[in-house]
Amino acid sequence: MKKWPIEWLLSLTFCVLILAGALLMGQAPFVPVNGLSLVDRLFTATSAVCVTGLMTQPLSTFDRPGQILILFMIQLGGIGIMTLTSSVILLIRGKLDLPTRLHTAQVLEGVRLAQVPMVLWTILVYTLVVEFLGTLVLAAGFRLDGASLSESLYLGCFHAVSAFCNAGFSPLDQSLVQSHVLVQTGVALLIVFGGLGAYIAYDCVCWCRDRRRPSLHSRVTLLGSLVLITVGGGVVYWLEQGRISLADAFFLAITARTAGFYTLSPDLLQPAALVLIMFLMLIGAAPGSTGGGMKLTTVFLVAAACIAAIRGRNRVVAFRRKLGPDLVNRAFVLFACYLMAVWFSTLLLLFFEGADLLTTLFEAISAMGTVGLTLGLTAEAGTTGKLVLIGTMLVGRLGPALLAMQMCRLVVVSHIDYPEEQIILG
Repeated sequence: MKKWPIEWLLSLTFCVLILAGALLMGQAPFVPVNGLSLVDRLFTATSAVCVTGLMTQPLSTFDRPGQILILFMIQLGGIGIMTLTSSVILLIRGKLDLPTRLHTAQVLEGVRLAQVPMVLWTILVYTLVVEFLGTLVLAAGFRLDGASLSESLYLGCFHAVSAFCNAGFSPLDQSLVQSHVLVQTGVALLIVFGGLGAYIAYDCVCWCRDRRRPSLHSRVTLLGSLVLITVGGGVVYWLEQGRISLADAFFLAITARTAGFYTLSPDLLQPAALVLIMFLMLIGAAPGSTGGGMKLTTVFLVAAACIAAIRGRNRVVAFRRKLGPDLVNRAFVLFACYLMAVWFSTLLLLFFEGADLLTTLFEAISAMGTVGLTLGLTAEAGTTGKLVLIGTMLVGRLGPALLAMQMCRLVVVSHIDYPEEQIILG
């Protein structure tokens, strides 16, 4: 019997979970108060599994069982079904068979077979510890906001999982607007921890255990995240010319990288600030994380290659390490395909919904980057517009990872050479 490629298997598991969630939302006790059409249920399930956060109807309209169902789908989609399944097998058996290791190594690009068990243990422990600590901190914050103990624990747990998975779902209608500073700070830290990814956590474990030097990936991710948060927050504050607080500006810079929570509604921002937010949404989080986007490392490689070309260098070098041409080429392919998908989604939304360009582009990038911030187009979209956004969320969640796996596996060596000829540029 021929085995399915890992790309097909990963896509199938996501689609099955989405369909199962959509069907369950139509059954008691998961159905919301006002009910949902099939398209709306499919949209909500896709948004949850793809950890996006866009909603056609507020989450507060769901009863507690419906919210817990959505939280379960967020957790599965955030960690990754294949990774989570392998972690459970490892937890139960204490070891992984070779096929499971091979599949997991393909999902966790760049991880060697011998490292798979340790990486999975790291993912499992890292997720449980961070979400547990986040639940305690957020529950304390909601308690200070005046919620009861049971409600504080529930809201703390829900927001901890949603924030760590960079989902942006909140049972509160206004997200984190006017919430306690402890809640806002805790959610921001959870978004950062979830967006850094399992590779960073594994690197930290190796550093603590073996005093091994951090990998180039970790250095690029940590430095890049710090720059985007600090510079992004500062520029948003400057563009708004003091109309918002510095804390709100930095929270926007953090949440724009695929989280979707907000302490200030995006439709209150100036167009210039919205353009910067879209730039951050396009970049997204780190590979191997719960976040989306075209990924920080992809943008870094493209930028490094462009700088090297402008300076007349024939090699791309970062932190005194040479980056191979195959790696740079894959980054450019991912970069170009991602932008083309955003363009195509924007084109379809403009045609079917007829909203203004800024609002439509913002919504397309938010869906593609699995961010969840919205200017109101999702709630007002018709059936066709919702289907376009569903497809965009799926492509944004699965597309970069599947394309990267395909390019890593597909290596064609040609022994035929051709005469060289120039094409005029500029």
